[in-house]
Amino acid sequence: MVLTLLNMLQKFKGKISKIQDICVNSSKGILTERSIEKLFNRFTQSDVTLFIIRFVFGFRLIYGSIDNIISWERMLEFKSFLENHHFPLPLACAFLSVYLQFFAGFSWIIGYKIKLFSLIMIGNFLIATYIHLVAGDPYLAITPAMHLLVISILLFAINPGKISISKYYHIKE
Repeated sequence: MVLTLLNMLQKFKGKISKIQDICVNSSKGILTERSIEKLFNRFTQSDVTLFIIRFVFGFRLIYGSIDNIISWERMLEFKSFLENHHFPLPLACAFLSVYLQFFAGFSWIIGYKIKLFSLIMIGNFLIATYIHLVAGDPYLAITPAMHLLVISILLFAINPGKISISKYYHIKE
């Protein structure tokens, strides 16, 4: 029985080494040792961290605006909120805010024109934070706007990192 187990392990080890040889030595293989090494050496920890921040908060912007894009009732609720806070042209402001947030989220995720959309989001979330403060909303109601304001400032202040369309295609921010 022990010999049988040893034979099975040896056969398994042989199959593993064959798979390893195919991956490492084959020019047709997708995962070569060199390609994996290049991938890990290509991006720094800062690039990966920045991409994660861009992705998470970009997704948050899209998630927070998509309901107003899909549902007319939600857009009218937002319009009423803006109307109650004496915004001029509340429906136009609602459309502008919602669609700019959506496109900024997409921009942050793919890494294109991050500084431009971050600057726009700084204005958007300065206004949102101010409105919540003036309304006397509790701290937890203000934090989403404050967090997005801080992230907008961060993304405006630094470059998009290597994991971005702008860097890949050498597009000037």
